[in-house]
Amino acid sequence: MKLVHAGIISTGLVITIGVSLVAPALIIPHLPQNYPVFLSFEINNSYNLPSWCQDLSDTITRFDVKATVFISGKLAEQHPECVTLFGDDVEIGSMTYHYVSLSSSDYLLQLDEVQQGKQTIDIIGNFDSKSFKAPFSQTDDNIYSLLSRSGILADFSYEDHFNIYENGQFVRYDLVTVDHPSEIPSSEGLMPSRFSFDNSQSIDVISGIIYEIKSYNTQFLTVSDLVANPVLGDY
Repeated sequence: MKLVHAGIISTGLVITIGVSLVAPALIIPHLPQNYPVFLSFEINNSYNLPSWCQDLSDTITRFDVKATVFISGKLAEQHPECVTLFGDDVEIGSMTYHYVSLSSSDYLLQLDEVQQGKQTIDIIGNFDSKSFKAPFSQTDDNIYSLLSRSGILADFSYEDHFNIYENGQFVRYDLVTVDHPSEIPSSEGLMPSRFSFDNSQSIDVISGIIYEIKSYNTQFLTVSDLVANPVLGDY
């Protein structure tokens, strides 16, 4: 009787474990195959640097995902490893040099902030960065001129869209910013989903969210992927 009882318990455990492993994928049953997900990380203060950058790099490598990291120029100078230690599946984007709002200064000061921010990370990383994210998601009508004069092709300053430079002008494409995988839209034909984090957030929390995202039918994209194919369905 004890062996039978043990067998029943063992079988129950197997069933329970099996359900727990497949349950996340069932939360969004109608999610299209290879639904595009954009992981965006913002480094905007010196709290827990550079250890947070190292931990983030290790997490991205462990989960084998693509991501984009935006960092201000001044913080990049203070912690250059936050630019250089990431692998090939992580792209680095710029912010303003001093992490200041672009809606509170004159044009020349704005241009200097954007250009100096990009130039700083380009020198440190020995690359030509093409993406930008405005601090506090604040911009004004100058943004398109500022970015085009700075050689930036992709603007991720907003929660509901991104802008790609095409044929001499910036073109808007929709996306949805979500906080948790359960918020990913569950129907066909919708825009990519972006998950945004900054260096005030725990790496353990970030790891848990990435783990859950990977259990869905998702494909992780970088800025380059979105620039090449900004419309859902082209991936």
